[in-house]
This record gives sequence, structure tokens and C-alpha cells, in this order.
Amino acid sequence: MTQQQAYFEQRTMSELKKGCLSEESESISNAEARQPGKAPNFSVNWTVGDSAIEVINSTTGKDELGRASRLCKHALYCRWMRVHGKVPANLQRSKITKPNIYHESKLVAREYQAAKACMFRAFIKAGLGAWVEKPTEQDQFSLTP
Repeated sequence: MTQQQAYFEQRTMSELKKGCLSEESESISNAEARQPGKAPNFSVNWTVGDSAIEVINSTTGKDELGRASRLCKHALYCRWMRVHGKVPANLQRSKITKPNIYHESKLVAREYQAAKACMFRAFIKAGLGAWVEKPTEQDQFSLTP
């Protein structure tokens, strides 16, 4: 981990522990500086370890071969479950020792819920409007066949 990454992680956790964003970090997004226009019909992502970029159709959420994005909820949940499965039971914070449903996992993740609430408040405070949530049914999936 670089010194810059360590600083960012420490600052992020510090702000979450305070319960919301500090005045300094609220200046990152400015409603007046935003110049909305027609969004592109594709998105591009890449992370360290990926062999190539991924180009996703913004309408379908799939690549040119019809595969779901590596950043879709199901793919991220699969990765999270692999990590969660490696944590000894006595160190797990969750009441659900073996989460099955994606929605259940999100509900019991205290830090996630706190960060989400903080983000919602920051959007309102910055005049960016309320976060539009998708139907809960979209999160009612499991990894078991």
C-alpha cells in the first residue's frame, strides 16, 4: 500500500467514524460545477489485476458478448462471499454467520449502512437531490443454485 493510499484509507475511515463527511471533503463535489449532459451509452472499468479494460453497454449492463459486468452485484457478492468465508467465525461482526441472500448481507453490514446514510445526507446537503433507490426485489438473490 502506498503512502497516498494509506492516507486516503485512514481519512475515509476517520470520516465514517465521525458519522458524516467533513467540511473539507464536502468540497469535492459542487452542484454548480456539475455540467450534466447526455450520458454515454457505455462505461469503461479497469482495476489492478485485470488483464484488460471492460466496456459495458450502459443500457443492458453487459459487454459486447452479452456477459454481465465484472462489477455487477452478483459478481461483487461472489467475491465478498469468498472473502467472508475465510474469516473465522469468532471474528465476524455479522449476526448472519453464513449469509445467503445479498439483501440480508447488506442489511447487517453496519459500516456499509452508516456510509450509505452519510452519502445520502451529503447529497441532500450539497443540493444534489435524493438518491433514487432501485426496488428491493433487485437485491433478493442468492449464490446457491
